[in-house]
Amino acid sequence: MPNILDFIHYNCNRQLVHFTSLLSDFLFALLFIKDGWSGYSLELFNYPEHYRGDLECVYIPHGVIMNRIECLARDILEDIGHHDLMVLCVLKGGYKFCSDLVESIKAQSRSANRRLTTRVEFIRFKSYLVRKHCNHTHNSQNYFCLIAECSYPQYVGFVIPNRFVVGYALDYNEYFRDLNVRSRLFLQKK
Repeated sequence: MPNILDFIHYNCNRQLVHFTSLLSDFLFALLFIKDGWSGYSLELFNYPEHYRGDLECVYIPHGVIMNRIECLARDILEDIGHHDLMVLCVLKGGYKFCSDLVESIKAQSRSANRRLTTRVEFIRFKSYLVRKHCNHTHNSQNYFCLIAECSYPQYVGFVIPNRFVVGYALDYNEYFRDLNVRSRLFLQKK
C-alpha cells in the first residue's frame, strides 16, 4: 500500500499561502498531493453499504481534514488580529467545510479569551462564472466579486490532482453528500 508521503509535492511557494509558524510551514508541504497518489484502500474505512462499488478510494481521511481546518483557523485568527470576521459560504458543497472552519475559529477564539464577532453569509450559484462587473445591489455578491478577483488564495486547505472527488458535502447529482457523517471521508469516484 503506498504511503501518502511518497506522493507529496514539497513546494513552499510563499506567494500562494502565508504561514507564520514552523508547524504551518511543515503542514504547507503536505497540502500538495501529487497525481500519482492512489489514495487509501476502502477496506480501512466504514462507509454506507449502498455506496459499495461506486467509490474507488479514500483520498483524504476525516482526521486529516479536521487537522487542516484547525490549522487554517489558527492562521486566520492570527491574520485578522482583533477585527470581526465575515465568512462567505458557497452552497452547497462548501457548507460542511465552512461550518467546521467557523466552529474551529470560534473555539480557538474562546480558548484565547478573545471576543470575536462572526457573520456568515450563504450564497448559491447555478453557474460558477465570475462576472467582471458586479451588481452593486447585493452585499454578498459584492464581497464574492472582490474575493474572486484575488490573484491567489491566501489560505489553502488541500491541493489535489484534477480528479472527481465526493464526500465531505461534495456530491455527484445529490449523491455521496451524506458520506459517513462521523468520519467524513473525501472519496474519489470511479
